[in-house]
Amino acid sequence: MTKITYKMEETDPWYEDKIVQLEALENQLKKLYTLTEAVTCTRRELAIATGQFAVATSQLSITEDSNNLSKALSSLAKVEEKVEKVQHKQADADYVHLFELIKDYVALMSAVKDALTERQKAFQVCLFSANQNAALLTARALSFIYNFEPIRVQHR
Repeated sequence: MTKITYKMEETDPWYEDKIVQLEALENQLKKLYTLTEAVTCTRRELAIATGQFAVATSQLSITEDSNNLSKALSSLAKVEEKVEKVQHKQADADYVHLFELIKDYVALMSAVKDALTERQKAFQVCLFSANQNAALLTARALSFIYNFEPIRVQHR
């Protein structure tokens, strides 16, 4: 059997609209996926920088001569350490909730596109089979008319 491909002329405007919407949505989701990944990385970097600031503030509080300023810097360092933990949790939550969800939606769009592609392949197989059947019927009819002999069809 030879491969013959046909361009599927979409007759249903609903499918045309959905295909266009699907491609637009997939492109938007891919862009959102990239941006969400950047936001997650930026939040992780912010958490690391906050932790470094907390360490530096703590070291500064130790070396400070003024008792009041030393206590204030020490308290600031403790607050910044807590902020660092919160920012790490937020970055992890972003990754789990946003990043993975968008990744799943991109995969879903790919699956829908695959389903539409399979629909087109089924159409091509149906059209190819119909053309083969029409050719076979035409050959039989011509054989009957001209030769009055049936054509022997070899099944594979």
